[in-house]
Amino acid sequence: MLELRSWIEVHPAESILCGLIIVMFVWLYIHTRHRMDASIEARLSKVHQTLELYTSASALLEIAISKQTISEDEQEAVISVLEGCKAAPYLTDDLVDLIAIYFRDRDTSHLALLHKSVHREIHKMISEQLRLLRILEQPGWGLLLWKTIRPALPFCLLVSTVLLLWQLILDLNTPVLTLSTWETALIWCRFLSSISSILVIYMLLLTDRRTLFSPTAYLLIVFIAILGVLSIMFLEAAVYLFALQLVVYLLGFYIARPKSRKARPYVISGSIQDQQ
Repeated sequence: MLELRSWIEVHPAESILCGLIIVMFVWLYIHTRHRMDASIEARLSKVHQTLELYTSASALLEIAISKQTISEDEQEAVISVLEGCKAAPYLTDDLVDLIAIYFRDRDTSHLALLHKSVHREIHKMISEQLRLLRILEQPGWGLLLWKTIRPALPFCLLVSTVLLLWQLILDLNTPVLTLSTWETALIWCRFLSSISSILVIYMLLLTDRRTLFSPTAYLLIVFIAILGVLSIMFLEAAVYLFALQLVVYLLGFYIARPKSRKARPYVISGSIQDQQ
């Protein structure tokens, strides 16, 4: 303890800097942990809201299906509960199409398919609700360890960014050598490629991959991060690696674009074929 006090007295500037770093780390850790828990709780709330709307619709649809014909009041009740389903936070495109078709045709033969689709979505929401509750209340050892380490990652990425920026300044202001245009481009491309990798690593580690990323997007993000690491290791190839990163980014926009309605199967006809 006395040695620490002596070091602080001899190095006051370094002591203040270390204190600021510790404060920043603690603040980032607490802030990130709070955001993680708040994000899970918000998603759990949306799942619960969706389940409430779907279960109400499922019960009424089951009653309507059990009858040979339904009265006008019962049909209005079905329409009302389906309108409520359209407000569900996790309403799927297929269910939107089925509801729209029923509203257009008012054909009671579509109610069975609607009930089947709603019932399937209820099971998905229940599984997701159990998963989120397990994360919040009963995490396993591996998940508990990950929840402990994960909030420290933003600070690590911030430190990495500062070090890369510092390295960029040193490389561009080398007093001994005069950099050529190509060497300057290499240094800048290495920096931009590294920062790009840090950004995608941040997305990868601090978001829920199950809900945000498709397997293809996940692979693209990993590939972008690998290219950034390679640009740090091989400066002479930084320009080409950064260019390849840009190509992968553009490819990601193409792959991740939502499918048009024409590209998706027609839900009514597809379900009829399954039944046949």
